[in-house]
Amino acid sequence: MNTTHKITFLILLLLFGCSNTPKLDANKNATDLVILVHGFAKSGRVMKTFAYEFQNAGYQTCVLNYTSLGVSNNALTEQTGMQINSCLTQSENAQNVHFVGHSLGGLLIRHYLQEDHALIDEKRLGRVVMIGTPNHGSKVADHYAEKFWIHWLGEIPLSLTTSERAFSNKLNEPSYNVGVIAGTKGYQWTSKYFDERNDGLVSVDSAKLPLMDDYYEVSFSHHQLRSDPIVTSLVLSYITHGVFVKT
Repeated sequence: MNTTHKITFLILLLLFGCSNTPKLDANKNATDLVILVHGFAKSGRVMKTFAYEFQNAGYQTCVLNYTSLGVSNNALTEQTGMQINSCLTQSENAQNVHFVGHSLGGLLIRHYLQEDHALIDEKRLGRVVMIGTPNHGSKVADHYAEKFWIHWLGEIPLSLTTSERAFSNKLNEPSYNVGVIAGTKGYQWTSKYFDERNDGLVSVDSAKLPLMDDYYEVSFSHHQLRSDPIVTSLVLSYITHGVFVKT
């Protein structure tokens, strides 16, 4: 890696990969906690719209802020697992714990609940929403997996492919209440990688889960899914009522 590439990589880490202990924003009388998990190469800032929506509705919220660039798969799952546990420790009176994940965030939620059964065993797990999550991998990731420089970004990009080594293929089907939102507005620059409806990075079929409790499609691209008011209202309705209702 030449000097220019090293500098570019370090800048990317500083901009998108900073990891901090998640901070609980608590409503004193709230007994429901919502843990929000962002996607690849982003930070907790991109989930703030969801956090404000849930806080205004009377929920406690905790936003993860993990590093996904330049790390191994094991380091990523260990890091996010510790942050989720930190959210649970900070929340003293949460009787029900819900999860909302955008893109890779949904896979990390699946992994946590597969490895740690405490919330399920204690009957404290509420509802889970996955938004634009590549539950069966991404064809865009397949394309970039062939590039010589992809290894500079760590193991995560390769784990988002549709291949057998993909992160999603190592996860069990969820046995808890899951609502899935998929986007149908693709990007022009990635359209050649798809022959089905998609949000620009993840196809509709990849977002779906066989045992999903509810499902909703919106005409938004991948990045719009994490902040559009329509999506945030849909997520709030599912967490609150168990069904997607557009308001």
